[in-house]
Amino acid sequence: MLWPYIKNSRTIQSLLFLSILLLLFWQGYYVLLLMALLAVMEGLAVFYGLRNTTKWTDIRDVQALLAIDKDGKLRVGMEQAASPETVKVLLKHDKKYGYLQVTLNYHGPLRYRFPLQQLEPLQQWLSTELPDLQLEHQLRN
Repeated sequence: MLWPYIKNSRTIQSLLFLSILLLLFWQGYYVLLLMALLAVMEGLAVFYGLRNTTKWTDIRDVQALLAIDKDGKLRVGMEQAASPETVKVLLKHDKKYGYLQVTLNYHGPLRYRFPLQQLEPLQQWLSTELPDLQLEHQLRN
């Protein structure tokens, strides 16, 4: 959290180094251990924050993205499902957008954000083209 400020400023780096030296002189190595613990905790917080951010790809027409192959497999963009049983679809929406998360195979989910007006036609298309598919809904207000 503080690292961008520290790495870009020589003044802050110098003051930090001087304060570490003074603390080591007065308190011994306990301060060094405490600072190492704080650095590890900050690194874990940054890693956890980056890992839990969800990025959605904005698309204008969600219907143009989806297709059914000759084999009856769902195709999303350039990705194709390994088998119809492995497909997981999650639909969400808020006041402005609809969200589609599709897991076709073991590579992980594909996430798309689209205009909210396309949510109902998408649900109808999925229910007619893939009637055995279990849709998960998470509604957000």
